[in-house]
Amino acid sequence: MGKQIVVSDEIHSRLASLKVHPREPFNDVIKRLLDFYEANRDKLMAPKW
Repeated sequence: MGKQIVVSDEIHSRLASLKVHPREPFNDVIKRLLDFYEANRDKLMAPKW
C-alpha cells in the first residue's frame, strides 16, 4: 500500500471538489491540479513551526 498524505480538512474538501473521473484525460486532471496548486500555494507551502 502507498503512503498516505495528510492534509487539513479545508484542503481535503477542495481536492475532493475536483472530482477526478477515472476516464478523464490525464492532461485535464494535471491542469486542474496545477490550477489548484497555484490558487492554494500559500496554504500548501506555509511552514509549520
